[in-house]
Amino acid sequence: MMITNTKAKNLISVESKIFNSLKNKYINDEGFLIKKPFLKPIKISNGAVYISKINVFLKNKNLYDPDCLTFVMDSKSSIDIDTIDDINKAISLAD
Repeated sequence: MMITNTKAKNLISVESKIFNSLKNKYINDEGFLIKKPFLKPIKISNGAVYISKINVFLKNKNLYDPDCLTFVMDSKSSIDIDTIDDINKAISLAD
């Protein structure tokens, strides 16, 4: 992927997620607990790719900038591997 002609100083990878609306509840104005309506997909940093201009990173001391681009990855490519179970999950998805 080649990115040219942009004001972006950083790029991070993200995954598009839709949270289970059955778990999302709130209290309405009458005090009743109700299910929250379906949410639109949101983009969450998945930690796979961080790219930054060196001078911008050294100046800001972080990888997030208002002019940051995102690279959307599917959930199969966004598996977070921290445990043996995570490795087994990744292997099973690769088959």
